Amino acid sequence: MKSLARFSVRHRWWVLAAWIVVFILINVVSHAEGSAYSNAFSLPGTNSTMAQSLLQKGFTQQSGDADQIVFHSTGGSVASHEASIQGVLTKVSKLPDVGSVSSPFCTGIFVKSESLPGGSCLGTAQVSKDGRIAYAVVHFTKNSNLLTNAEVQNVVSAASKLRSSSLSVQFGGNAIGNLDSKTGSPYEFVGIIATAIVLVLAFGSFFAMLLPLGVALFALGIALAGGILLSHVLAIANFAPILGSLIGLGVVSTTRSSSSRALDKS
Repeated sequence: MKSLARFSVRHRWWVLAAWIVVFILINVVSHAEGSAYSNAFSLPGTNSTMAQSLLQKGFTQQSGDADQIVFHSTGGSVASHEASIQGVLTKVSKLPDVGSVSSPFCTGIFVKSESLPGGSCLGTAQVSKDGRIAYAVVHFTKNSNLLTNAEVQNVVSAASKLRSSSLSVQFGGNAIGNLDSKTGSPYEFVGIIATAIVLVLAFGSFFAMLLPLGVALFALGIALAGGILLSHVLAIANFAPILGSLIGLGVVSTTRSSSSRALDKS
């Protein structure tokens, strides 16, 4: 470490330039590739896991996450849009990892296999009393934590084509909700402010605080971008960036405060 420190000091500008290049490069690549965070987990031996296993064996079309596509007609009843809605739901039912789609109309449920008969009126309870609001249920073959964003986005993109001035289309459910989940948090900014206060109190100088905090933010920027790339290889939860940011800032403030007290004693 001493040799590395000496090299960095003697070639400080080259080292700084190299870190800036790495920072820019890894952030550009990570934003281009996007994240693939996954909240996949298993609890072997539990009742819920056993029930899920039985569903996957006997009812593949119903064993995954169930999400909703909600239709709201502003120009008459939803039934007036039945033909277009049914056409899109048929396409949705054929998408990868979609087991079945329960229609709000009496043409029934769309399935990929013959295990469930089409034509049965399964969706009559999915229409409001005034007939202006209805919803279809999309049954995935996997749980939401095992579905990729691309697989869920295909459903959203297909159904969104129905939107018009007279028909509103909205979505609900865990899988679709994960598309809008944020990897950051407003509390990260609060953590930065708290770290800055601790460092000012430890060093007794505003400018002395800027160096360690700046280094920490620079390191976090590289680490978080690297985590985005690693999420394509390893199973990383979508709350990992928030947790990593707060832990990183906490470690910096604790380490710098300890170093400051050690210097004062010496």
